Amino acid sequence: MECPNLSVHSLPSYLAGAVPGGQRSRRRFFLCLMSMVALPLDGLTQTASNKPIRIIVTVAPGGSDDFQGRLVAQGLTEVLGQPCIVENRAGAGGMIGREYVARAAPDGFTLLLAASSLATVPALRPSIKLDVVRDFTPISMISSGPLVLMVHPAVPAKSVRELIDLAKANPGKLSFGSSGTGQMPHLSGELFRKLTGVDFVHIPYQGITPAYADLMSGRIDFAFGVVASALPLVRAGHVRALGVANTKRSTVLPEVPTMAEAGLQGFDSPTWLALFGPAGMRTDLVARINEAVKKTLAVPETRMRMLNAGLEPDTGTPEKLAEYLKMDVERLGKIIRDAGIKID
Repeated sequence: MECPNLSVHSLPSYLAGAVPGGQRSRRRFFLCLMSMVALPLDGLTQTASNKPIRIIVTVAPGGSDDFQGRLVAQGLTEVLGQPCIVENRAGAGGMIGREYVARAAPDGFTLLLAASSLATVPALRPSIKLDVVRDFTPISMISSGPLVLMVHPAVPAKSVRELIDLAKANPGKLSFGSSGTGQMPHLSGELFRKLTGVDFVHIPYQGITPAYADLMSGRIDFAFGVVASALPLVRAGHVRALGVANTKRSTVLPEVPTMAEAGLQGFDSPTWLALFGPAGMRTDLVARINEAVKKTLAVPETRMRMLNAGLEPDTGTPEKLAEYLKMDVERLGKIIRDAGIKID
């Protein structure tokens, strides 16, 4: 359909009927105008748009989450033909970035890169009016992996069982460090306490880096850490890995047994990173982004970069992610409630 060739100055007169063209011409103009107005409603299908897709990362630049966010952003740019950038909105334990995305328009241009700690919000922060299941649209898992139990080399425990025996023989004397109260390493420690009955002192740090520093120096005895961040310490011999908290061994630490293999049944504490959008996203947009994530993580170079960093690429369907989130809200919520952990 060919639209009338009008200038801005002649448009009012044309619409008033003062410009030759008649009713048919004006009708053609209105149809053309409506088609142009409808273009932005197609969201990400308009690959000619220069509006960037923003992936909100709830931590400061650097680190595993930021690294993965930038890999995904680069892949989405290439697959969708749409500019995609990472925007770091750190603070308040991730709540600043989460709430920002929850309030955004569900048009596919504002997405959230969320870690498994998202599932702890209902139990840890009951006063916050954010329903992590209702207020976000699950899109795709990005990666998953276990935490690893590590001790300082001077600790006289060469296995999980020996660490349990040591802790029972010295109640309240061993120290356990974490990245902060309510964080996944802390919750893994509380699960360890519950399943074994051991007594130890929990020392929360402001992030995992200072916890690792004190673990390597021997100021604390043991800690749980995400494989991706713990891998360099283990390989360098600064710490000793005793077990991975998963149902299967880590591909980058295949010599380290699972907690079940080490004799502690029921200890499964996986972590994950996933992509969400605001609630109410159209199913076709979700499917389009989900497929783009799968293509991104299927690129051999991208997979190798993630695996070398100790990360397990993991995608799946939006429905699978929704189910996993609900399951973790219950699983982690129970650990938090049983341990009496409070932040608010």
